[in-house]
Amino acid sequence: MRILMILIPDRDVSPSEHGAELRLERFVIPYYVFVDAGIDLVLASPGGGAPWIRSQANAASPLPQLQRYQADRAVHDAVNDTLALDDVHAEDFGGAFCIGLPGPLWLEDSADPAARMIARFLDAGKPVAVIPSRLDIQPHGSRHGLLIIGEGEDQPAQAARALLGALYAADEIH
Repeated sequence: MRILMILIPDRDVSPSEHGAELRLERFVIPYYVFVDAGIDLVLASPGGGAPWIRSQANAASPLPQLQRYQADRAVHDAVNDTLALDDVHAEDFGGAFCIGLPGPLWLEDSADPAARMIARFLDAGKPVAVIPSRLDIQPHGSRHGLLIIGEGEDQPAQAARALLGALYAADEIH
């Protein structure tokens, strides 16, 4: 199975001298879930190259995935050489996982390459998971929960399977 992982730097965080940033913690956890499951994972970002990454974890209590990331040269190389979204074809992947907030998906001529790419996946009937930096569904986003959103003819069954998969995975972890 091949998944496209789209990395979109946060636009709604306080800007640094580097502009928008991608929080490392939001990337490494799902990255290693996919890698450990044997998924062929391809990294892409709106402009390609290296999205600016920052870490919010402190050195006293790093996540195990952050420690693994620090020692993993292959992931450093992959993150520093992401494909540009305009060079990616949705038909080459089974699904997509997006970290960050894409632009409006409903605009056919959207200037946002992430929005265009996600729309292509959805038009092809392929699953997409989006983990935005913030979500306008409620004032505080989805908090610590998993929010599965879908609409359309096949979405109720797909959403039910996604929820069951999330619940089974949570049971395995605990």
